[in-house]
Amino acid sequence: MFFDSEVYVAFVEACRAAGIHIPIIPGLMCINTVAGFKRMVGFCHTRVPDQLWKEMMALPKDDEEAVRRYGIAFGERLSQELLLAGSSGLHYYCLNLSRVALGIVARLGLGPQSVDTPPQTVEKVDEMSVKMMGNGADKDKQKEKNMDGELVGAVASS
Repeated sequence: MFFDSEVYVAFVEACRAAGIHIPIIPGLMCINTVAGFKRMVGFCHTRVPDQLWKEMMALPKDDEEAVRRYGIAFGERLSQELLLAGSSGLHYYCLNLSRVALGIVARLGLGPQSVDTPPQTVEKVDEMSVKMMGNGADKDKQKEKNMDGELVGAVASS
């Protein structure tokens, strides 16, 4: 878990230099509440960029909707940075709180435009995964599959 795209980029570069050439999908913790953010950072001993920490501490702790909006905006920025850095997919840790993960995916143009929209069908998810993995490159060469032969793309987990 990290909150700085440079951490992911440095990790991937170190892996490639060591001869590791498998896909490395970044795991992103969705920001849902200030208390949850603090708890997970402490639990995982995750480094937090100074600017993110200042912005999180300035948010109104009792306004959960404002914190979720911030979490969506931050998650969108981080996701874009990771995709531009060459990540072939994104994995969102949402801890059974899917609104922020769905909001991020929607703002990236890869999912429902509203968090209140019913879930996409499997066909739509596969279509979104291919769209996400393209990054402007040859999509046939960019398609990566998991061990079950399914396309890898945006994933939310609890």
